[in-house]
Amino acid sequence: TDNRGLGRYVITQMVGTNGCSTVVVSWYIPTRSLTGAWAYQTEMMAKWRKELELKKLEGRELEFEEQRTLAVLEEDGADPKVLLLRDVEWEVRRLKPEFIIIGGDANTTPPELAMARSSKVVKAEDVQDTERMAEFAERLGLAEPYRWLGHEEVPKTWRGRGQRMKEWSWIDY
Repeated sequence: TDNRGLGRYVITQMVGTNGCSTVVVSWYIPTRSLTGAWAYQTEMMAKWRKELELKKLEGRELEFEEQRTLAVLEEDGADPKVLLLRDVEWEVRRLKPEFIIIGGDANTTPPELAMARSSKVVKAEDVQDTERMAEFAERLGLAEPYRWLGHEEVPKTWRGRGQRMKEWSWIDY
């Protein structure tokens, strides 16, 4: 389960009788907002950073996990998506599976598909999130399955209503 107790993901490992293993990751990556999960996680990350920096200033040794966390926080500030991707990557690498399956609500578009978020104008932060997802996928050797199978377009899993009638999204795929 989520190593930080934030309920962001759960990982299940299955090992066959021949020793071949598969991990299945189910995650919820929060959307950027001033309230809810994003705000709470941003607040927690700022708190962790202060605590780790203080510990370091006091000359106390940081444990390996603390060093990795602080490195991410120093590099990317308080970005819950980045920390979640790093946490999942670290856990998957620790398990050393032959196969990786990831599903859930990414609230981030697949690599090279920033417009899959909606038909609105793409925000810079959406492009950044897509780039981070691409980096994550590349580091773990992952592929977006629909396009890997040769399909040109990704499925549109949400369509807006009313004033948002022309909007669509890939997010829940």
